[in-house]
Amino acid sequence: MTLKLPFKYGLTNSYVTMYGNPQLVYILPEALELMRAKWQVEVPLRLSAGLYAPYKALYGRGENAFVYLANSSAQTSSGQVYVDNEALTGNAGRRQLFIRKLRHRASGRNHIEGKLTSFKVELPSRTPVIFETVCGIENAPENLTAELSSEKNLAWQIFTVNLAAAESFQSGLRLRKIRDFHLQSLSINGQQLDFTREEASYKVARLDFDAESKMEIRYHSKQFYLEDALMDNFPFVNKQKKLSFVLVLPRDDVALRRLARSFNEYFKFCADKGLLEGDYLVPLSTETDSIGEANTVSLQIVPGAQARISAGDRGGILLTAGSENKSLVNAQALPKVRFGREDNWENIESALCFKGKR
Repeated sequence: MTLKLPFKYGLTNSYVTMYGNPQLVYILPEALELMRAKWQVEVPLRLSAGLYAPYKALYGRGENAFVYLANSSAQTSSGQVYVDNEALTGNAGRRQLFIRKLRHRASGRNHIEGKLTSFKVELPSRTPVIFETVCGIENAPENLTAELSSEKNLAWQIFTVNLAAAESFQSGLRLRKIRDFHLQSLSINGQQLDFTREEASYKVARLDFDAESKMEIRYHSKQFYLEDALMDNFPFVNKQKKLSFVLVLPRDDVALRRLARSFNEYFKFCADKGLLEGDYLVPLSTETDSIGEANTVSLQIVPGAQARISAGDRGGILLTAGSENKSLVNAQALPKVRFGREDNWENIESALCFKGKR
């Protein structure tokens, strides 16, 4: 019940009780993302007979909507979910497409018939299951099938949609905004398309779809410009649970040392919880020749630069920002991405099924 209630009501436990419940800490990224989308009173869903999901909720509206379902019984439950698009979007002509929200990859099929979007779900026992909106199609055909897939990592998210209709059709498109990502490209059958950025979404006014069309929607991170492998293999700590990397400061000044302390604060927390052995103070270096080297994190404040975390030319990590405040945010977040990634939580991951199949 502890894992299902945060998604049903958009609430979290206090930090005091989270320390004793690692599963609750594990689901926080998804829980916070849904809370930002805003909990909705109306849940315009219909479940097929036999699908047991007493826990359900809707967050956000239109192309920024998330659907939450959970099965509290001891057995897996499966069936169809039917979404009333007009009630969800407030637009009689718009039809939404959904996919299971997983951290690495997912796939699924949607069927649009009339004003409803339907998709099959399988709800594991006592496990939160979330579906995210991929896009909204304006004036979709009365009968349309969509095969969807997603691929995600730190740097990008790619959604692929294969549409099948009885004949070609014209339509508009609405794409959601993803926090800390920007829409990099949109293509249909390999042809790149222009789109308009609006306050809450991206929009394409008119598109020509063939009876069978392939759409690719690609988002890129605003913060991360490096491959997962570098972060996964970076030696923040060694097998003895001791710090094994160096912070490189291109110059010895107060602002950069203040940023370095953000790392110390995080690793002190880890040491206090028994996750780290030995000294929690990260070694510092001011040798500029070490910038970008393996086993180093280099802090750089470049006035006017875009805040980003990127790969160094020799296997290290570069943390760059245009001001001390923006760099401070990145410095606090960086070690948490790797040191607390889900691959260190195998028992929790298998229970929650958030990760998807590799």
